[in-house]
Amino acid sequence: MSNRTKRSNGAGSLYQRKGSRVWVGSYFQADGSRKTRSTGATCKATSRRILDAWVATEALRREGLIDPAAERYRNADARPIGEHSDAWRRHLESKGSTPDHCAKMHSAVARALNLAQVERLRELTVERAQDALRILRSKGFAPRTLNYTRTALRGFTRWAHHSDLIRSDVLSRLPAVREAEKRRERRALQPAEITWLLTYTEDASAFGGVAGADRATLYRVALGTGFRASELRALRVRDFDLDRDAPAVLLAATDSKRRLAERQPIRRDLADILRKYLAGKPPAACALRVPGRTAEALRLDLRRARARWIRDCTEARERRQRRSTDFLAITDPSGRVADFHALRTTYITLLVKGGASTKVAQMLARHSDPKLTLNVYTKLGLSDLEGALEALPGEVASDEQAVALATGTDDSARSAHVSNSSAVPLIGVHTGASDSGGLRIAGNAGKACSDAKLGASAQRSAPSCVNSPARIRTGDRAIMSRVL
Repeated sequence: MSNRTKRSNGAGSLYQRKGSRVWVGSYFQADGSRKTRSTGATCKATSRRILDAWVATEALRREGLIDPAAERYRNADARPIGEHSDAWRRHLESKGSTPDHCAKMHSAVARALNLAQVERLRELTVERAQDALRILRSKGFAPRTLNYTRTALRGFTRWAHHSDLIRSDVLSRLPAVREAEKRRERRALQPAEITWLLTYTEDASAFGGVAGADRATLYRVALGTGFRASELRALRVRDFDLDRDAPAVLLAATDSKRRLAERQPIRRDLADILRKYLAGKPPAACALRVPGRTAEALRLDLRRARARWIRDCTEARERRQRRSTDFLAITDPSGRVADFHALRTTYITLLVKGGASTKVAQMLARHSDPKLTLNVYTKLGLSDLEGALEALPGEVASDEQAVALATGTDDSARSAHVSNSSAVPLIGVHTGASDSGGLRIAGNAGKACSDAKLGASAQRSAPSCVNSPARIRTGDRAIMSRVL
């Protein structure tokens, strides 16, 4: 039997379990439920004092003199912060995040907390977090890595706040690190570079156990789908739907970066190549052979393709000129580099340059934000900017003519400008192919008219202003007054 000491008036009771010298306290909590806890003491007098403290606390809580939230925050702060970060990692895993993502986020938070010397939740402040980021910067970490650490820290404190472990999200206003000094910016390959790269790689030697023909097919799929290296590794033969009118590549949600099942359309010529390449392979087999070091493999193929392109020229002068260009070079004059992920950049850039709308490019790139598609993955060169200038006016009117055209007060200037066939139409008018070979007017007009008829007929059909001699319009009220 246990050695039990009963106490009256709801003060709880003490007893010892059989075979143990430690006293156990039993008392009623504020909500009316009975609580049994070990005092951890073998001395009965000490155990009574501990039990009295528990009973007094419950009495204060019952009377509303103790804030449950404050007590909850205090209990959470008494635990080491490492226990909270481990609980946060389990929370990420329960949300369905990949083990790799959970490990990286947890590692980033643990490293920052260690650098900031934070041991309790109350010690985690914006100043401490900024100190950790400053130390990481001094160690040579890139701004993008610092912002990744910032994102992990903010996710941790947001979870702690929603879990009622801290009163507020203390890092919600932690400023981001400017990424003006990017270490690496990828470049997009030109169509001619792609042709030379694929032509050379078809007959190239093996790299990392992957033959040149397999690497060329890998590059074709990457350039035709925009898939990342990890996504290409996950593809199986059964994921290629090539026999329909709209061929596509299927990507499971577990293999996609945004955790959504994807059906990526591809060109029919690429589907024809893949149909021959995958013929005879089991449905569950890996569709593509991906080397372990994809960036190194692509750069090696680029260097050798460039060397063959230079040697392909017989004249020494032209050969020197080719050496001075950045054709098939790993790094372009702007400092942008080519690696395997640059094939995804090339895919998106060619979509945009090919005339795809922003929404279409965003959907094919599988981005949640069009800013990422246009500002990060679309790479335009000087030739692209110069080509866009062709849409600007080829002949600009003088200042006096521009004012006259804007106000309509000079018929001669207006007639001379409009009848000039080399001038680009004004706002609301755009050039386009029409049956008459002239201008197509957008907006309310919406009719095609020829360049030869636009000058005189436009003047005759233009409505004249009332009370304005020779069709001169003016804003002077004294002149336009009916009294005059």
